[in-house]
Amino acid sequence: MRIQQQQQQLSPAQRAELFAVHTRQHINELPAMVGLGPDRTVNFTLPKTRMLSKIALVVEGEITIATAAATTWARFAPYNILRRVQVSINNGFNPVNVSGAELYLTNIARHNGSVLKPAAGNERTVAPGLTVGTHPFRFVAEMPITLNERDMVGLVLLQNEETVVTVNIDIGGVTNLVTPAGGTVLSFPTFRITPVITTFSIPAIPQAFPDLSVLKLLQSQVNEAPTSGQMTVRMPVGTTYRKIFLDMNGITIPGTIDVIFNQADTPYSITPRYLRAINEEMYGDEMPADVYALDFSYQGLADLGGLRDYIDTERLTEFWLRFPVATGAAGRLVTTVFETLSRLRPQ
Repeated sequence: MRIQQQQQQLSPAQRAELFAVHTRQHINELPAMVGLGPDRTVNFTLPKTRMLSKIALVVEGEITIATAAATTWARFAPYNILRRVQVSINNGFNPVNVSGAELYLTNIARHNGSVLKPAAGNERTVAPGLTVGTHPFRFVAEMPITLNERDMVGLVLLQNEETVVTVNIDIGGVTNLVTPAGGTVLSFPTFRITPVITTFSIPAIPQAFPDLSVLKLLQSQVNEAPTSGQMTVRMPVGTTYRKIFLDMNGITIPGTIDVIFNQADTPYSITPRYLRAINEEMYGDEMPADVYALDFSYQGLADLGGLRDYIDTERLTEFWLRFPVATGAAGRLVTTVFETLSRLRPQ
């Protein structure tokens, strides 16, 4: 209670300055999970020390192609070898609950995000070859728990006997990586995941202790497109939106993408072509085909803007994305990935 009273007497800027002076960053590699096979689930629990800022997964493996048939990359490979990644806190919140492919979209939405795109020779992401033989692949999937490297909103106190943070990973199969032609023989001989966590030490003075009442959440939902006409994606309400990623997966939008509050207010109405141009300006590179980012945190430097354009849906009854879809969209799935802030309710 005394810490909360002292925090209330300080502005957020003052607390942030004190936190920067009285804490230290730690980056630690946890024991690797080795000998992993396809189509299984693994998990690990974070150590009860310091305050959590980021979790990264260093993924390394091999894929063997035994025949020379035309084998092609699966969409968003190799990230989609992670079918589902969930960070779970025992207070009922899941700060991260997305697929590896969805995590990839959020990872590249940064300044110089192109370094995370699969490319041979890149230290962070390597695309396996598509010829006969055994090909290694590796990539890093990052799960920032805080807003960014500067703003520590979202920190999770691990150094607390009552808090347990668990990471659950659902591993896919070899066809999640490549799309084989008829007769192609594939195998998945080795696979390992090494977790790396970024934490901050507990500040020595109460005035520097951060506000832990806000969590950043990364979640997703999937909706089936109609045959044609207008499609309305109803987004969950009750949290504050920082970013929304829209993956149309081959569906053409012959009109504008509208962001709608309470069925009437439309603060954004943007053509896909212009939104792609905005995204390229924001991140210095194109988003993948059919993917669009509505980034309400951008104010000149990716991920380091203020809260001016955040969308608080706590008092909204409806929050929609609406856009037309071209004929032939029936049966296709539209994925939305959204980064939001949620305030913990006092017990």
